[in-house]
Amino acid sequence: AWTNREGGPSALASALIGKTPDYGLHRPENRRASVLVKVEADILSESDYGSLGIYLGKVLGDSIPVIQGKIVREECFLKQMGAAMATSGMVSMFYLNGLDGVSQIEEKITVDNRDIRRSYEELSSAFEKPDLIFIGCPHCSLEEIKSISSLLYGRRIKEDIKLWVCTPRFIRSRAYDCVKVIEASGGRVISDTCAVVTWLRELGVETLVTNSAKTAYYAPLMSNVKAILLPLKKCIEVALREV
Repeated sequence: AWTNREGGPSALASALIGKTPDYGLHRPENRRASVLVKVEADILSESDYGSLGIYLGKVLGDSIPVIQGKIVREECFLKQMGAAMATSGMVSMFYLNGLDGVSQIEEKITVDNRDIRRSYEELSSAFEKPDLIFIGCPHCSLEEIKSISSLLYGRRIKEDIKLWVCTPRFIRSRAYDCVKVIEASGGRVISDTCAVVTWLRELGVETLVTNSAKTAYYAPLMSNVKAILLPLKKCIEVALREV
């Protein structure tokens, strides 16, 4: 499906009337790539992809890139990268390896490990003990819920740390057994909202750990909360009690 970067009100209006304005990325001539990005950095986790996305959003603005290099075509990775590019920039779509006409693109960008490391440093504004571990921005898929539950199975969350996992209610209903595992560990599975739009300070949260570059970018700006960006497995390790 073709779509523009829609906000909540315009998306809701389109859903109600069954129509959407015919402009922007609904037109083929506006979907042409203009920048070639060569990724030479070692990106291995979803937070690496998010850091890459934040970096690219800042340098690309609203350009449409073709991204080549060490890119794994996994939904959770590409979701984090795409969300991050639309967070720090206005990137509405991207292409991966294999697009025809790449040789004709004049503007080229190379991303190395230093760029990813710098992005991590900018997104991690805290070093103190966190109050909240937040997973699910964008919302977790069924596979991500399964991964979280497997990491938590038979374990307990520290009493002084909250664990929130956000997912659509449709996914939550399909992941009943996994949700039970997460809740049994002391975590919470929350549907149809996000920590970024929650009154975190009022809930006693001053520092959060997340695997989402989008959350790490927005939390200090929107909630006045410090953030630490880590891969999913390390986020869970921070939350768990010692055996």
